[in-house]
Amino acid sequence: MYQLEDIKNKIYNQGRDLEVALFNHYFLEDDREMVSYALSIYQNEDGGFGHGLEPDNTNPDSSSFQTSYALELLVNIGYKSTTLDEFTKEMVDSAVHFLKTQLTDDLWLATIPSNNEASCAIWWKHQQGVNSFLENPTVSIVGTLLQLLDETDDFYQTLVKLQTKYYHHFLSTKVEDKHLLACYIHFYQGLKVTNRFDLEPFYKKLSNEIKESIDGVDLWNEGYVTTPFSYPLYEETYGIDVKLIQQNLDFLEKTYVHNHWNINFTWMNEDEGFDVQAIKWQAIITIHNLRLIKKYQEAVVF
Repeated sequence: MYQLEDIKNKIYNQGRDLEVALFNHYFLEDDREMVSYALSIYQNEDGGFGHGLEPDNTNPDSSSFQTSYALELLVNIGYKSTTLDEFTKEMVDSAVHFLKTQLTDDLWLATIPSNNEASCAIWWKHQQGVNSFLENPTVSIVGTLLQLLDETDDFYQTLVKLQTKYYHHFLSTKVEDKHLLACYIHFYQGLKVTNRFDLEPFYKKLSNEIKESIDGVDLWNEGYVTTPFSYPLYEETYGIDVKLIQQNLDFLEKTYVHNHWNINFTWMNEDEGFDVQAIKWQAIITIHNLRLIKKYQEAVVF
């Protein structure tokens, strides 16, 4: 069903260098440092990331969200504080330098004013004094940096303080937004690293809210919906029923188009460039889906 050579040709021909490196790492056993090299193209001199790293925002300026996206990619490919090569460590240290300048009232804001001058999805437009993203990307940044930084780093204790605050906040707050739940998945990985808190109630609540967020199977063709595979890929399965996992695998097979999967959303505005960015998303989504297939469908032959 899934021809890896066809998918590779699609990504090589239409994907960014970053997705080519990710594909090569996940499926052709290429070195993860090649991903770091490709990722560095999106890092600015101030240490933050921009330049459309997350394709729905083409703003070249550094933002906390784009930087959080970069950190998530690094932990996704297996980097930890103990496994950082020299090049990637310098990249992370520069990102931390930028993030230190952006932390205000224990939050990193998802949008920046200059987004309004760039082509981007409507949700990335900046509204002064409005934080509709809540703890996104703050808790993701906390979770990923606690995986990437050593305890001796001078920012580590600040992260632990933030971890304490948002651990208790999560346990006392209902979370329904799938993007914020995804951030808390990264946060949970940071909890496992520091081992300062009781993981059981956090994981139980996180699992329940992830399961509650999943739309009915009959709605999966209806557009921007939430499925079991909408979330970051770690070892945990969050108690999602095996039958539902299989239904998601079946859905991927049904929606696969020759050598990729298409996106199920638009920018919801008239900004130019969506069609170009949508092609970039095809490679991102295809790699994500292939990783999930590889995890759950042991018998699959690419």
